[in-house]
Amino acid sequence: MSIENGKSWISKIKEWLEIHGHSLEMRVAKKFGENEFNVSQFEYFVDQETKSVRQMDVVASISRMIDNSVVTVNLIIECKYAKSKPWVILLTQKKLDKFTFFLRQLQGRHPSDWKKIPTLQGRLVGSVLLALDKLLDIDKFSVEPAGYTVQEARFDSNYRPDPNQQDYAFEAVVQVSKSIESRDKQHEMIFTNTAREYENGIDTGFRRLGAHTESLSLYLSIDIPVVLVSGFPFESHLSDNYDITVNEISDGFVLTPYKLLEERGNMTITLSPVMIITESNLDTFIPRIREMMENILKQESAIHDVIQYEESKLKPKSDINF
Repeated sequence: MSIENGKSWISKIKEWLEIHGHSLEMRVAKKFGENEFNVSQFEYFVDQETKSVRQMDVVASISRMIDNSVVTVNLIIECKYAKSKPWVILLTQKKLDKFTFFLRQLQGRHPSDWKKIPTLQGRLVGSVLLALDKLLDIDKFSVEPAGYTVQEARFDSNYRPDPNQQDYAFEAVVQVSKSIESRDKQHEMIFTNTAREYENGIDTGFRRLGAHTESLSLYLSIDIPVVLVSGFPFESHLSDNYDITVNEISDGFVLTPYKLLEERGNMTITLSPVMIITESNLDTFIPRIREMMENILKQESAIHDVIQYEESKLKPKSDINF
């Protein structure tokens, strides 16, 4: 290969990496790593619809040991290059609850009912939210305003809606929602297996010998979905006088359906707020989201209550009197 041809390929490969978002993933991972997050670009999930294995773009985490348990807050980040077409978030006029940021985990329940939430992540979030609310720190997790969908704006005069044509804005939200759903199921499975092994007296590394008794040790995880776009997002809503208002934004939220829940014969839809962040706003976003994540981990008493509650429901075989 000649030097000229080699330079030509290098230029084309760089352009390909940029257009397909790979260079964006590298920049995002590097930026979070520089801000002392644990960063991974090698995590996968199983698409619950197609059963295919897909890769997550970036996972950025912070963790803390509380009691014998590891507590982790993860940002699950889907990266999209979208400079050719602006994204538009269509805002809902619905008044949102102060706990909307955690709608997915709460599954329709108030945090005060955290013991009745069917998942470990939900019980953890519910207990933590009660503590944050008492400290008046819940406002940091406000999602207002939030959208009910996000779409690419297409200005081609010959454009006609095509159900088979991809909308990369909507696809990004769907993709990160699928990865969240898969991870939620995986975390719940880990908890179920840990509880079973604890009751059966199997030493797996999830439990540790204390001064007088064996204590339950859990992996507690809270996942937060994020779409990071290298482009220009806007939000739009209908004003009081019925005019369409459009504003350029640096970040926003979209409430996307998460999964169907069946309780007492009734089907309900759980919404999952997805954060949409621009690359240009990353330096502002990182310290803000880190403060939010650290506020969660600081609620040690609330987290301890969850660990203690989970342990109280289990009965190790060594405690059974024959």
